[in-house]
Formats: sequence, structure tokens, C-alpha cells
Amino acid sequence: PRSPQEVRTWASSLPEWLRVQDPTEIDPSLQLGVGETAAISLAIELKADRVLIDERKGYKAALQRGLNVTTTLGLLEEASHRGLIDFDETVERLDKETTFYVTADVIAEFRRRVRERRHSQDQDRKTAEQQADEQGSEQG
Repeated sequence: PRSPQEVRTWASSLPEWLRVQDPTEIDPSLQLGVGETAAISLAIELKADRVLIDERKGYKAALQRGLNVTTTLGLLEEASHRGLIDFDETVERLDKETTFYVTADVIAEFRRRVRERRHSQDQDRKTAEQQADEQGSEQG
């Protein structure tokens, strides 16, 4: 496996808060791989807040069943917006150090979205600073 050693070490001794669970029932109408079928079936069973599925057919099937779906890149995008990771650095590591695969076009779209949101956040911060400066000038 091409998973980084840190991931393999972590997976060999899972933390107490993580529970590995199989669904009690499999949705027979799903015509997907074993992993996607189990993930969707379990998400429905648990009424999960969100389910992570990267495979396109599985993603669409989950949406059709009313699930809130994200992808690995979507999760990394959110982590980047929260300031938890550097998106570009993490995607580069994901590409070089794991078996994760996504087209260059998809990565480019996510990078564009991350840049746009970062720019928007920077603009919001500058506007707030200007307003604070103006209020300070008016009071002083």
C-alpha cells in the first residue's frame, strides 16, 4: 500500500473515539462497489450528518437518497477554509504519498474555489479593519 507510514501506524491502533461499523442492512438497489454500498447503507441507517464518497456513481447515488455527501477534496477544502491545513500542500502529499486519484481538472477546480474563498475572506477582513479604523477616528 502507498499509504504514508503515519496513516498505517494510526490505522493499526485506532483511537477510542473512532468506531468501525458495518451496516445491519445493505440497500439492495445500490449497484456500486462494496465500500460505497456499505457507506451509503450505513449513512442511511445512522442518519449520518454527512457521508464521504469519492467515487462518482456512489456520490450521485448518495445524493439521490437525500444524504449530505462530501468528497475527500471537499473535506480538505473545508479544513483549509477553517485554517487547519494548507490545501495545496495537502493535495500534493495526497497525490504523491497515497493511491488517491482525481483528474487534474477536478483538482484545478478545487484550487480555484479555495483561492476565491481565501480572497473573499481577505477582502472581508480588510473591510472590517477599515470600518473599525473609521469608527475609531469618529470617536477620537
